[in-house]
Amino acid sequence: MADAPTVPTRRFARRSRAGVLFGLSWAGMVCVAIAAVLVFLVVTGHAPGQTTVVAVLVAAGAVPVSGRALVSWIPIFGGYLWRTAARQTRYLARVDQPRPVGNLSLPGDAARLRVVIAPDSETALVHDPHLRRLTAVLRVTHKGAVLADATDKVEMDRGWSAALGGLARFDSSICRVQTIERTLPGGSSLANHFTHVASPQVPSTSRVRAAYESLLAGKTGQLEHESLISITLDMAKAAVQIREMGGGLAGGSQLLGESMHTLAGSLPQAGLSPDRWLGQAELALLVRSVYDPEQVPRLQAATVGRQLHRAGPMGVVEHFTHVETDSAFHRVYQVTEWPRRPVGPMALWPLIVTSGVSRSISQIYRPVPLRGSRRSAESAVVEAQRQLHRNHKRRGFTDPQDDVEVQDANRRLEALTLGGREYDFLGLVTVTAPTLKALTESCRKVQEAASAAEVEVRVLAGQQAQHLVTGALPFTRGFE
Repeated sequence: MADAPTVPTRRFARRSRAGVLFGLSWAGMVCVAIAAVLVFLVVTGHAPGQTTVVAVLVAAGAVPVSGRALVSWIPIFGGYLWRTAARQTRYLARVDQPRPVGNLSLPGDAARLRVVIAPDSETALVHDPHLRRLTAVLRVTHKGAVLADATDKVEMDRGWSAALGGLARFDSSICRVQTIERTLPGGSSLANHFTHVASPQVPSTSRVRAAYESLLAGKTGQLEHESLISITLDMAKAAVQIREMGGGLAGGSQLLGESMHTLAGSLPQAGLSPDRWLGQAELALLVRSVYDPEQVPRLQAATVGRQLHRAGPMGVVEHFTHVETDSAFHRVYQVTEWPRRPVGPMALWPLIVTSGVSRSISQIYRPVPLRGSRRSAESAVVEAQRQLHRNHKRRGFTDPQDDVEVQDANRRLEALTLGGREYDFLGLVTVTAPTLKALTESCRKVQEAASAAEVEVRVLAGQQAQHLVTGALPFTRGFE
């Protein structure tokens, strides 16, 4: 009997600690340089009494706060204070003014997003006229991967790698890929599944059927799982191809359709079943479910509430560490540290199956052009080795963490040499609850689950309203 295949494991590369000089960023170097000039002026007597300023500049450039230098918080704090002073932290829909058809009516910089319909289908494409991008959203279904045997897990892992690699081959046009796995209030999924699989030969008067229906009727407050994949076409980079296909949004839609077909055809190998590309009604319900989740069960059973120009929020209030919308409070986290040890495909499962929490787990991928990826990997190898020798000379011993960074850099370069493709990626977790107290409790559960999954999540302070759109909606934002 042949041995069962081993599920492949991978280790996430550590975030580089190297900076411009001695681990300092450019902003930190500027602060330290100004402090050095002031020290010289103080010593020479040209700027007496500036010792406090020197200390503040050194602290701003060199002291880390929540994983980043103090000076790096200045734009975030400044932006939030400016929005607060300008009263831009509160958004209220103008009910006395009609909203344009095709406008998603979202707050902030997402207000520019429009929706166009693909000429050859009913797929709703999200168009960003400023960045010249076109996005399509696919709903997928899947079986419980955590219960799959080793053979199936190996095939799923290879299939998903092949799907991402296939999209990376279109790196001149596909500029973003995003996956979202979310839970939302529902309660109809079990009932729909029972109706779908129940034998038509079982009479409605059967005691067994009555027992199942009674059990399902008592299941209130359920959370449904939904999985989405979106891909984005960079119309500026693909201008030549779009012109060959007729130009404009019609040509862009046709070019994006080719990548949509490629993606849908490769997903079954990853254990994913394409359901359908979202149309206007589904996209409107998706947007509504983010800002007004309390109404999701009612809207799922009705035909109202599915107009795009009315799907946006009626009101949004941004706070420093959370954001309040129509019927919910949200808090957005960024995954700042991924598992340090080698992990398999189910590494984030503790975070996915968190019980009783409404949340969205979003991963945004940005394909890196092969030439730039190779150049960056070579530079990373040189910088990691330089950092190792510099730290060894200063400390007198080799820090194991420096060794790990060198190994990661070499492994990255080796993978690219063997034909691998590279993505930059961003992980976001959005937690939703009906009250602020419930949000605090849900966030505690999510942080415990993140610890079990060996990842670190941090609140995106001062950027909650902006990244609610990034993390909860499949519009492939987040790297701008």
